[in-house]
Amino acid sequence: ALGREDYREAIRMVYLRTLKALSDSQQIDWQPFKTPSQYVRELSDSAAFRMLTAHFLRVRCGNFAATRQLYDEVEQLGKEVRL
Repeated sequence: ALGREDYREAIRMVYLRTLKALSDSQQIDWQPFKTPSQYVRELSDSAAFRMLTAHFLRVRCGNFAATRQLYDEVEQLGKEVRL
């Protein structure tokens, strides 16, 4: 996605990678029917995850422009959450 400068897809991949890491570490209970807001409630003490989810939702559902700068911020938030 990054090679194609498809930042919308790259942001989606960061979010999914973060959900997988949280599920693998048993910090969330991943289920295919859950919404991003439900995961935020499960991880309510993580401001980084709340911001990551907000960016993800704006890009995926709100037609917000996905830029390299936004991707870089999302990637950094994802790393912070996955630590």
